[in-house]
Amino acid sequence: MSAGMQYAAWEGSAHAIRTGLPAFDAVFETSFWQHLASRPDAAADFDAAMADSVTESCELITQDPALRGATVVADIGGGNGKLASTMLDTHPHLSVLVVDLPGVVERAARALTRFGERARVEGADFLTRVPTGGDTYVLCRVLSDWDDTHAAILLDNCRAAMREGDALLVVGGLRRPGQPAARGLLDLHLLMIIGGRERTEAETADLLASAGFRLDRVEHSLSERTSLVAATAV
Repeated sequence: MSAGMQYAAWEGSAHAIRTGLPAFDAVFETSFWQHLASRPDAAADFDAAMADSVTESCELITQDPALRGATVVADIGGGNGKLASTMLDTHPHLSVLVVDLPGVVERAARALTRFGERARVEGADFLTRVPTGGDTYVLCRVLSDWDDTHAAILLDNCRAAMREGDALLVVGGLRRPGQPAARGLLDLHLLMIIGGRERTEAETADLLASAGFRLDRVEHSLSERTSLVAATAV
């Protein structure tokens, strides 16, 4: 996946650095997400790549104590349902609602058929609204896809859908001082493709606080490439 269109998007790197806008848009004259929506083959490649690379994230989430007390988990930006399937297999008491764009959740619905009524999907643009109904909300490798403005909108929409005391799990990479320079290349790559960025724990805490969440704890995978930020709606 990265060696194809994403590699070509770096031709627009000067545009991205000057403007802060994605290089992909300048090179291909459409956004990365719009491109996936119009190209089933590219969307299938993206789904496969995400499913292969989400293992550490799934482990952090399914092992988190918040899921033991949860009843309905809302997987926001849940893609093709890989995380939802893992949660449902690991925790038989759970139901999961996968929320993503309408064309995306169609693929998730097919993958989740075996779980029957325990799995539901809902098509929605989470930058416009986030559905209610969960007691635990998960953003797995979603927040870093967006710049600060759009990340704040996403968190505001999550908080609007949640009740006081509900749990939010934000999973992805956290930038930390002293990490190898190669780690920063992912941060730069997010800018080139979708205009996103990785954040430090402090930057993440600030975004959460502004949206009405209290940061409770931070957990890291064994490799320390992936982190889970647990927060509570206040």
